[in-house]
Amino acid sequence: MKREPKQVNCEICDKLFIQHQIPRVCSFKCAAERKRRREAEKPPNLKLNPVYKMPKGKTDHLQIVINKISLLIDAELLCPVTHKNASDAGHLYTRSAHPEMRYNLHNIHRQSRQSNGSHNDDIKFRDAIAKEYGSEYVEFVESCRKTPVIGLTESERKQIEVAAMNWLFRLQSNPKYYDSFERIDIRNIINECLGIYPKEFCVYEVRNQD
Repeated sequence: MKREPKQVNCEICDKLFIQHQIPRVCSFKCAAERKRRREAEKPPNLKLNPVYKMPKGKTDHLQIVINKISLLIDAELLCPVTHKNASDAGHLYTRSAHPEMRYNLHNIHRQSRQSNGSHNDDIKFRDAIAKEYGSEYVEFVESCRKTPVIGLTESERKQIEVAAMNWLFRLQSNPKYYDSFERIDIRNIINECLGIYPKEFCVYEVRNQD
């Protein structure tokens, strides 16, 4: 006789659930709360530098992981511009022009390879995202261009990469379709948990539509 999976208590809200991975939390919100509680023990030590620089000759693994996270959040959706398969994680504001926004999940959305490779589609891409989430959302992303440029030490980058990988595994272990509000919420939660940016530049407050 097959044994039923054992339920455990969420370490944040104490709700019973079937645990599939560590940490022992039942939802994205509880994971965010767990992260916030631990921030007091391990406060971020980010340094503000005048210029963002990637180490020469090194692959930006953090960018690769965050791009994959974005595609999983947008799973089952077509490119908003071409309405074709969205295999790329496109930046509303390019990494070359706005490197300070390169890891912000609100700046990264699914896009087809064709559209991502065409500079002519940059405005179309932003217009399509505005149609999907509202013009105020794109205005928020645009305001993130004022984000202070953050330089990370090698140690800080590795810690953030580990945290990002944990989120990637969590999303991969439970692939699903998220509605537009959930996609914004998950981006908020993961942005805040990674701790790369100040809250005002990484958390979008969704306004109720009456």
